[in-house]
Amino acid sequence: MLTYTLPGNHQKLILTDQVIEFFGRFRQHSLNQTEAGGQLFARITEKSVIVEAVTGPHRKDHRRRFYFFPSQTRLRSEIKRFFKKGLHYVGDWHTHPQKFPSPSPLDIDSMKRCFCKSKHELEHFVLIIVGQKSENQNIWVGLVNEKSCINIEIK
Repeated sequence: MLTYTLPGNHQKLILTDQVIEFFGRFRQHSLNQTEAGGQLFARITEKSVIVEAVTGPHRKDHRRRFYFFPSQTRLRSEIKRFFKKGLHYVGDWHTHPQKFPSPSPLDIDSMKRCFCKSKHELEHFVLIIVGQKSENQNIWVGLVNEKSCINIEIK
């Protein structure tokens, strides 16, 4: 389990072991592996945002070595399906073929647009970039809203 302190509201962002293991299945270790990605779903309480479920990749996604674009139809249906289970969409994840991952300007702009177009009561969405190495520290975690993108550290 990885735990991060969210700024301002004293909540914790928690990535369960199950979620971290899921990410590990899609790390781009070899040159022929394409980017993978999906959505993050969490149970939200007063003290924590617990990411319990992740989705992706899907056969209808567009995937290349340095590119990932998800099926928009799939995204909407996943949000509805998980909401019925009491889980809220809180952001996206995808892989990068980097030892030390970080989001591209396109990643940040895309997440900002998503934040602005979505109906929600969140202060930010979570963006996770999964790098090549297997260590937990090889996951970049950031918070994105219409104005900013900030990296948060493990607490």
